[in-house]
This record gives sequence, structure tokens and C-alpha cells, in this order.
Amino acid sequence: MILERYFPKNAKVILQVLEKNGDFELANKMIQAVNIKTIDSLNLEKEFNKNKELFYDDYGLYSSRNNAFEWLNREEWNILKQAIVKDKHLIDSAANILGIEPRLIAMVLIGEQIRLFNSEREIFKRALMPLKILSVGNMISFGVTGIKEFTAKEVENNLKNTDSPFYLGKYYENIIQFKTANIDEERMANLVNYKNHFHSYLYAGLIIMQIREQWRKAGYDISNRPEILATLFNVGFRVSKPKPNPIVGGSRIKVGDKEYTFGGIGFEFYYSGELIEEFPYTKEKFKIKTIENILSN
Repeated sequence: MILERYFPKNAKVILQVLEKNGDFELANKMIQAVNIKTIDSLNLEKEFNKNKELFYDDYGLYSSRNNAFEWLNREEWNILKQAIVKDKHLIDSAANILGIEPRLIAMVLIGEQIRLFNSEREIFKRALMPLKILSVGNMISFGVTGIKEFTAKEVENNLKNTDSPFYLGKYYENIIQFKTANIDEERMANLVNYKNHFHSYLYAGLIIMQIREQWRKAGYDISNRPEILATLFNVGFRVSKPKPNPIVGGSRIKVGDKEYTFGGIGFEFYYSGELIEEFPYTKEKFKIKTIENILSN
């Protein structure tokens, strides 16, 4: 009720999550995400803890049409999300093959694409705005999810190296297959394919899953920490060091006149409820597949 006074859009989607999943833990995280965002100007936590009649003062701070997370109210986001929805079937397909929640792949896709709002404004004006298509990187980071060539090779090695902390199991060993002898050329062609972004989503999903597996084996389960998964996706395998209290970070991204981190963008999108119809929350974010359970099904 309190949240609805200031951000009815966020309140509505949180209620929707409760009605659909009955997931009070997730709903609480979504509320806390809003509270973190508004702590400097409107302390919702203080109001939640009040045990008295609610007063409907007009604080004049926010528009009821807005999302609590500022960048999600920008015109650019409305255009970007139309481009993302066009790829829903590809994101879902990659996620289903891997056993990962599609929303997590969408989360890192958004982190890569949102840089167009400022740093690559001309690309945004030429392609994303009029055509509603995603930007395919082709310089250092490739494809719509910004996969570096050496990272793609690490992903492939981790799939087959049974001694690697990133190893996912036998089912995943041949999940990336090449049709030609020129693997480097084929890999690059797959990643920068303008018409089909499937491999971008497949590699992105595998990076998230492999890093999550590394941390799980070390005794730290970050399955329900999308902001940490986004951060580690961005900083890469070599910086991923399992520890008890990981922090949100990664590349700095400027949107308008505000600066965010890659992990912060991931956190805000994930708990914002944006694109909830296309990429709903699931009870289990990871369902590691095995040869045995595939055969039994």
C-alpha cells in the first residue's frame, strides 16, 4: 500500500509476482531494491515500519507513471525493450537448452546494450531507434551480449575440462558444436551474425552458469544473486574469485547524467519487474541437466 502511493507501477508488478508464484522472498527483494534506490530522497523503509495511519502527502518527487528505477523511464529503454522482445524466442531457446532462467540472459543483454544510450549514441540513432534492432559488436566484444573472443574460447574449454571448477557436466560437453574445420572463423561468424543472435545468448548463458558453478563448488551459492552474476559476467572468469561477501561492480555505464555499474544495471532490471510477461521469474533459476535425466525424459 505504501509503495503504491509513490510507485504504483512497481507495486503492481510485485503484487503480480505474489499472486502468480506466492514467492514472498522474491517480492521482498523487489521491495528492498526499490527502497535502496529511493533511500536518499524517500525512505520507504521508515514508512514501512510506521504503525500509524497513512497520510497522503504530495511529496512531488515522482510521477505515478514512472518506474522507481530512473533509466527505465527513458525513451531509449522503451525502444530497446522492443528490440529485446523480438529476440525472446532465441533467448528462451538458449535458456531451455542450458537450464537457466531466461531473465538472467536478458539481464546481461541489457547491460551490454544500454551503453548505446550514451557512449555509442550514433549507433542508437541509426539502428536501434528507427529499426528496433540490437547492436552487434564487432571490434573487441562481439555479438549482442559483448562476448570477447578469448572468453568464448574459455567457455568452450570449460565445457570439456573435467578438472575445471567451471565444468558443468557431461551433458554440456558438446553443447557448442562447429560444422567446419576453421573453428575461429566459424565462432566469429556465429557471434556477429546480424540475423540470428542465438549463439550470443548461448555463450552468455554458459558464462553465467559456469561462474555460478565455480562459486557453488567453493561453497558459495550465488544462484539468487543476479547482481553478482551480472558483475562476474562482466568482469570475466579470471577475476571471478569465490568469497563470502561479493560486491556489485563491473564496468561503469553512463545513462543520461547518472553513472551505474554493470552489476547495478543488472540488479535494477532484474527486480524492476520490467518485461515480466516476456521473461518471468522462475522458482529455480538453474536446472543443471545431466545425460541421465535427459534420457529418462
